[in-house]
Amino acid sequence: MVLEIRYLKNLERPWLIKRVDGEYSQHSHMRKKKDVEEVKHLIEIKKYPSNKDQRIAMQRLLTDDEFRNLNKKQKYININKGVRC
Repeated sequence: MVLEIRYLKNLERPWLIKRVDGEYSQHSHMRKKKDVEEVKHLIEIKKYPSNKDQRIAMQRLLTDDEFRNLNKKQKYININKGVRC
């Protein structure tokens, strides 16, 4: 899958990421270039995003089957960090 990133002036969300040779609806607008690059990276490594905006963008860019097959492994959080007995 080929993704294209563009900057469009005078928009509230100027950074556009779209699927090349995809349908018209397979695009998403973001506020920062960093956000667009992060979405592209997550798609390349096939990882499920934790951020709501990234999740919506990826749902728009990917087909239903592609989105369902993303790796949804939860992040490990050490609960006992800093606890003294």
